[in-house]
Amino acid sequence: GTCFLWEWTAGEDNLVKVWKAHYRPVTCLAFDKDDGATLFTAGEDGVVNAWCTLDLVDQHASSSIHPFQTWSEHHLPVT
Repeated sequence: GTCFLWEWTAGEDNLVKVWKAHYRPVTCLAFDKDDGATLFTAGEDGVVNAWCTLDLVDQHASSSIHPFQTWSEHHLPVT
């Protein structure tokens, strides 16, 4: 599935990044509770990915980003 990251500031909403995060639809999104430096995505493909938030908002980063950690041991969709 595709993820869309938006920035909401001063009453404006700006699309920051669009990327293919999973092979099947995305079912869950969560930022880490400490400082928001990691975005976790989970999907119907049974995979959980951890993404560096700074990489996602970096305008100079390549268009092809990759998770820094992937858990793929699930046999069913992660919900």
